[in-house]
Amino acid sequence: MSNTLIGLGDVLNDLINLHNSNRLPNKLLLSGTQGIGKAVLSKHLLNYILSKTNDFISSSLW
Repeated sequence: MSNTLIGLGDVLNDLINLHNSNRLPNKLLLSGTQGIGKAVLSKHLLNYILSKTNDFISSSLW
């Protein structure tokens, strides 16, 4: 699996903006055909959210 986010940058930015404004829902359902980047999008969003805390170690997530 590649860690490069291609074509979903706008979606990631929208989710980050929701998080920064405290409006990100506590559950998200990502759907679509295999290989469109759902897992990579999730990884980038989680990395953004968790990297804002001091106790996060990025290698422990993946």
